[in-house]
Amino acid sequence: MIIKDFHRVLDKRCQLKFVTEDNTSGILTGKDIISIGRIKMQGERGILILNIPKKGNDFLKSETTLKEHDLFYSSSEDITNSALFTLHKKLISSNSVVIDALININGVTNIFFRFHSVHLKFVSSLIAEVSAKLKDFKVNYLGEAEGILDMFRRVAEITNIDYIEATSEIPPEAVDIRKDPIVQILGMGWNRQIRYITDGEISAVFRDRHGLLKVGDPSINEISSAEHIFETKFRNEVVEYISSKAAEIGIPILALPQKLDGRMFSMGFIVPEVSSTEFYSLLFNTFEKFPRWKMFLSFADKVDKPE
Repeated sequence: MIIKDFHRVLDKRCQLKFVTEDNTSGILTGKDIISIGRIKMQGERGILILNIPKKGNDFLKSETTLKEHDLFYSSSEDITNSALFTLHKKLISSNSVVIDALININGVTNIFFRFHSVHLKFVSSLIAEVSAKLKDFKVNYLGEAEGILDMFRRVAEITNIDYIEATSEIPPEAVDIRKDPIVQILGMGWNRQIRYITDGEISAVFRDRHGLLKVGDPSINEISSAEHIFETKFRNEVVEYISSKAAEIGIPILALPQKLDGRMFSMGFIVPEVSSTEFYSLLFNTFEKFPRWKMFLSFADKVDKPE
């Protein structure tokens, strides 16, 4: 499991709780329903995608704003002018923040995220700034992060999620040392976790396994030189395709840990259990669409609740 390789790279975690004014949250309020979401960025726009279990919620069939799937309903709503999207933009303005999950519980939004301790004061100031704009705002937790898997085990206490991993052999033409700053800086061995994707540009937190980080390089944003952690942006046709298609279907991907070891590239995905079947279909279609990458399913399991 490559997700373990990112253990405690980000050593702080936070959970915020508040009521939002999006239409889907209004539908779910008081209905004893737990849904998983993510915010898709399209330039300056924000689209809230929610994934709602179908079992036991047949009354949602009458909601015309929801799309029906085999095991879940999904919604896609423009929240560009909302306090929720303002919070999202401010959080990711900190180069180490990774938003792990957006969970809607009976119409109440919970945001789980991790970040590096060097940004604690900055993140705290952001929370203070937006708190007045969010209804029934509460900080459920702000403190030490046990690790990335521990974070998602907390999510698994709330709702069922699966971890899926695919591995590929990067085609030579996909790695151009003359144009790729990541390869120039780190060579062919690193770990990263995706922070966000917008207009084809991907932001990620990297851990340099071999200590090759060049402090002051204009293409990177240093997080911790001592720990060889930094943020930078890049493009990847496979990652962009999977993320875009998942959003179209209504499947929120909660984590995107990735690892490069030589030419072997591994990608991890955490998705709601109710949408795993459709995600597998998307993943296998991706294998066929990008044959040069020689992708294959390398690991799959549910995320266990804490013992």
